[in-house]
Amino acid sequence: MYKTYLAKKVDRKVCGLADPAWAKAQVQTIEEYPWKNESRPYSPEKVEFRVLHDGRNLYVRFDTWEEEVRATYTVPNDPVCRDSCVEFFFQPDNADPRYLSFEINPLGTLLIGLGSGIPDIAYLPDDRNQFNIETYREDHHWQGCYEIPETFMRKFYNDLSPVIRGNFMKCADDSAKPHHGCWSKIDMPHPAFHVPQFFGTITLEQD
Repeated sequence: MYKTYLAKKVDRKVCGLADPAWAKAQVQTIEEYPWKNESRPYSPEKVEFRVLHDGRNLYVRFDTWEEEVRATYTVPNDPVCRDSCVEFFFQPDNADPRYLSFEINPLGTLLIGLGSGIPDIAYLPDDRNQFNIETYREDHHWQGCYEIPETFMRKFYNDLSPVIRGNFMKCADDSAKPHHGCWSKIDMPHPAFHVPQFFGTITLEQD
């Protein structure tokens, strides 16, 4: 069954991991590991995510506990899925089949894609400063948050829907214990995240 999430509304911008506004957010976890098997038996201890919005901008946060925090890639649009990585894919406009994919590692390196699925994903070179990225890491735990400005989304979409579709994912392709997890279960024989037919529903709380 496809998952549902309520992104709570706040009355101001959310600034960084220490912002008390995160306490208002609904906390959900990535618990589906459809490709876990005898050769890849590992899944992280816990992966939490939160989403807030202020009527214009989205704010996304992940908190991850895993055995190896791998962090090597530093250039925007590097293949951060090979590191410890959390991903948020979403369709801002229900009338447009294209979705945005945000993938981030513990160094705050962000890969951003736009398209309707493989192989038509285009990777976007936009200035990363606009996303106000912040990360923190220690031995077996890391956090990351970023802003997705309305001005950025409006570059690609005519409208921003109050109920959108999306998914949250966790991976680490080149870690000692590779894994692939998702919030809304993906029914594919092999690891695949660019499959919008399995997106869940994200409702943006209104006034």
